[in-house]
Amino acid sequence: MWSVLIGDRQPVERLVQALQNPDVDVVRMAAEALGKIGDARAVDSLIVGLSNGDTENCVVRALGEYGDPRG
Repeated sequence: MWSVLIGDRQPVERLVQALQNPDVDVVRMAAEALGKIGDARAVDSLIVGLSNGDTENCVVRALGEYGDPRG
């Protein structure tokens, strides 16, 4: 997954898409990366991820890095 992002001009969009991946590990990594990037375009997609009990903790941590009051 990460090799696709190297040199990519749209890493945030690709990471947001990865939040829909059926592989829980991919979702966790994408959420962690989005939290570190801190791009506001991902906040709404991360909030949707709160409904998945398997990834809820990593999504909460990612949103916490944003400091967004909705998270």
